Amino acid sequence: MAWSTVCLPIQLRGLGISGLKNMMWALRMRCVWLQRKEPRRPWATLPIQAPAEVKAFLSITLKTEISDGSRTLFWTDH
Repeated sequence: MAWSTVCLPIQLRGLGISGLKNMMWALRMRCVWLQRKEPRRPWATLPIQAPAEVKAFLSITLKTEISDGSRTLFWTDH
C-alpha cells in the first residue's frame, strides 16, 4: 500500500496515520514555541536547532503581546 494512501483520513479509505513530514514540522515548531512561551523551564536554555523555515513559519503565525518587553524580539516578532 502506498504511503500517501496510508496517510489519508479513514473517510477517504486511508488508515488515518499522520504523515511523518507533517509531524516533524509540528514537533519542531512546538519546541521553538515552548522555548519562547516558557523560558524558565530547565530545557529552555538548551540550543534548539530548528531550520530557518520552521522559525519563519512560526513567526508568521504568532503575535507577540508586549508587556515589559523582556521577551519581545524587536526585529522578528509581530
